[in-house]
Amino acid sequence: DLLFNPTITKVRGQLSSTGRNYYEWVLSVDNYNSERLELSSGPNSILFGIGSPGGIFNTQTKRAQTGRTFAELSNRITSFNSIRTTFDLNQAIVPDKLAFRFNFLKEEGETWRKWEFDNSNRQHLTVTWKLLRNSTLRAEFEGGTHHTLRSRTYATNVGAQPWLEARAAGLTAPFQPGWIAEP
Repeated sequence: DLLFNPTITKVRGQLSSTGRNYYEWVLSVDNYNSERLELSSGPNSILFGIGSPGGIFNTQTKRAQTGRTFAELSNRITSFNSIRTTFDLNQAIVPDKLAFRFNFLKEEGETWRKWEFDNSNRQHLTVTWKLLRNSTLRAEFEGGTHHTLRSRTYATNVGAQPWLEARAAGLTAPFQPGWIAEP
């Protein structure tokens, strides 16, 4: 988990669960389609839901709003040739009844290390339909690509060192009668 899970969160030294809209989520979280971040500390899953001794770190995604139409475009340029563009469009089709919301992210950038990069192209679509006075149907879809090349923060040979030493010892050991030679 430490190497491959980008959403590790600890609360007071205890590992917490990660969720998205209160469902288990192990992929990275980005603010281009996040509306709310919540941290519920403590073992809240004893009675129901997902959780751990550290609680749960939950992300609420953006929802289509039926009461208004709006659009927002942002562009950020930073050092190391990094460009990040986000677009957020909320369209009320039938006021107070039906709406959709589209979020878009395009990010291209390098880091201070040679040959490292982090590129994302993601889309998020959500629909809200108020069927009856107390009934609402929501649906969402997310897709995209994320290409990255990042250096690891630990030395590779640390994990492979015992194996390399054993292999070197086996290659330099003299042949002894009685050993079974494998092809």
